Amino acid sequence: MDRQPLDGLLMERSGLGLDAPTRRLRASRRIGLRVAPLIAAELALAALFAILARHAGHLVGHPGPLVFYTVAFACAGAFNMRLEFRRHQFTFTLADAVLTASFFALGPIGIGIAAAIGEGVSLGIQRVSPLKTTYNIGNRLASAIVAGVTFEAIGHTGAGDVAAWGAAIAAALCFSCIDTFFTAAALATVEQTRFRSVVMSSAPTAALTTLAAAPLGVITMTLARQSFFAPLLLLPIVIAVMLNSRHAAAQRDEHLRFERLYEASARTAHVVGLDDALHLLAVEAKGLATGLGAICCTTDATGAWIGASVDDRGAHPASPAVIRELLFIASDNDGREVVLGPGTPALNAVVDAAASVVIARVSPEQAAPIAIAVLREGQPDIGADTRVQTLAAFAHHASLTTANARLYAELESALARQIDLNRQKGDFVAAVSHELRTPLAVMLAATHTLRKLADRIPESKRLELLDASIEQGSRLQRLIDELLLVAAAEHEEATASECETDVAELVAEIERETRPTTAGRLRVVTNGPGARAIAEPARLRQIMLNLIDNASKYAPDSSIELRVSRDDSAVRLALVDHGPGIPEADRTRVFEQFVQLDQSSTRRQGGTGLGLYLCRQLATLLNGALILEPTPGGGCCFTLTIPAAPPAEAAPTVSPAPRPTPAVEPPRFESIRTRPAEFARPH
Repeated sequence: MDRQPLDGLLMERSGLGLDAPTRRLRASRRIGLRVAPLIAAELALAALFAILARHAGHLVGHPGPLVFYTVAFACAGAFNMRLEFRRHQFTFTLADAVLTASFFALGPIGIGIAAAIGEGVSLGIQRVSPLKTTYNIGNRLASAIVAGVTFEAIGHTGAGDVAAWGAAIAAALCFSCIDTFFTAAALATVEQTRFRSVVMSSAPTAALTTLAAAPLGVITMTLARQSFFAPLLLLPIVIAVMLNSRHAAAQRDEHLRFERLYEASARTAHVVGLDDALHLLAVEAKGLATGLGAICCTTDATGAWIGASVDDRGAHPASPAVIRELLFIASDNDGREVVLGPGTPALNAVVDAAASVVIARVSPEQAAPIAIAVLREGQPDIGADTRVQTLAAFAHHASLTTANARLYAELESALARQIDLNRQKGDFVAAVSHELRTPLAVMLAATHTLRKLADRIPESKRLELLDASIEQGSRLQRLIDELLLVAAAEHEEATASECETDVAELVAEIERETRPTTAGRLRVVTNGPGARAIAEPARLRQIMLNLIDNASKYAPDSSIELRVSRDDSAVRLALVDHGPGIPEADRTRVFEQFVQLDQSSTRRQGGTGLGLYLCRQLATLLNGALILEPTPGGGCCFTLTIPAAPPAEAAPTVSPAPRPTPAVEPPRFESIRTRPAEFARPH
């Protein structure tokens, strides 16, 4: 009994600049250091029992039988049955039948030599790695010599002695036990698994195979004493036993695979996080296909491919290069085990000792697209189809698992967003209530004062109260207009007329109008001749007023510049302040509805957080764009880009002036597509 492959444990990754064969050689050397004590123990045991056999007077035997049984051991190794354990395989052969017959023709040392040479020839034909070949030769040498000494020690060695037949079968069982012990010890050392677990998985099948094959050797030897051709009568029985043994091992192997597939499916059924699901699926795939490492990839909520890779060191995210190579290979080799080559440097670097990869992929038409790759050390063999089928069956379960994990993540995100929206809705209602109450309070106070004290208030004071009422009424009107504009944006009902606007003239008017609120801090800088744009003046005016009001509130101590420039196709209006600025992480959020970066109850500035949102929506309505960039040295720069009017000589006939837009008329947004209202934090 041997196992394949022994030297498949991945150690620490070598330098990525090394080629794959060099990394595999280094990994094999590191494995060899772990296996070397076991090989030394096998050789020491063989030497010890060889010395005992020599002192007892039992040596090798005649050269003819030695050559015959060496060839017989080599031929028996060509007919094997495999039983997989994790990423390794136990291989059972009919060597037990040859062994029981050799007890009657060779001494213990001769049996060991024939078994070891036959094993080496068999493994050489199969192109097994040198480390595994060395280990198996030592194992076979020690097991055969111990079995030969055991047979001699029982004391019944006559070919016609019935007790000798039982002694031969008992010695064969001893051979199987030694073989199982060393193999389990090697697997426990290399795999760092429990020795008992390996023994319990392999010993029953090994004993069954020995009990089925060993008597055939005794029968063959007995018939050969009667006639040289008499053993040919056993050929049908040998073939039947061989086929039945292979079938039993295959059934056991299949049972273990289905058992592992069921257990893997059960362990991954309750995973909720997508990253955790990918890691666990890769771990389970690695065990199912008996690999050195595994990679599991799927798409996230945005449609981008993400993945996780695992090896003996643990789980970690798969790099984009690994994912690209996996998807490329899977496109042509889905459901196959293929040999890795120089064309896959990223996959070669995942596991140093990997030589082949098992691929399984599920198309996007299923629950979720999945690509799984299991990296193995050995070349594709007769068990490749079974591994591929097992991994393909697991891939369909993995598709459901990742789909559930992604759905759970989406639901969790939606729940968190809904909770945040409910909170922001309360903040918005409170903010709007405050913004409505303040101008109303001023207007009512001024009106009551004028009504009660009209005769006793000087003319100048009456005008001051009336101006305050008008100013607060205008403020209230702007707030209501903003709320109506948001409602119109939600229903996509706002429009804007396309007409030429003298930007320089409009900017001059805005500068005069905002002089009281900016305290003269606004400075207009015009680059080049007067600019004309294709934009509705009222909409353009509303954008600039909101931007200036925002700069006045949040940069109260800095200068404000309005820079106007144009080129052949666009007019740009850049409003620059030198205030505290906005963090990079929040420069997108400030354009969302109801977003205010300062959510504390002690914030110094009021507002509903609709200003910047409406500015961007109106910019889109004017076929333009509004972006936010940091000002060097601190502050914000809001740049509005709108289409420029053609030169005067090429300008088409201007349509009649646009009809005025009523102050409270719900505008129509036809050219924008906005998201549903979100109560986020205003700026």
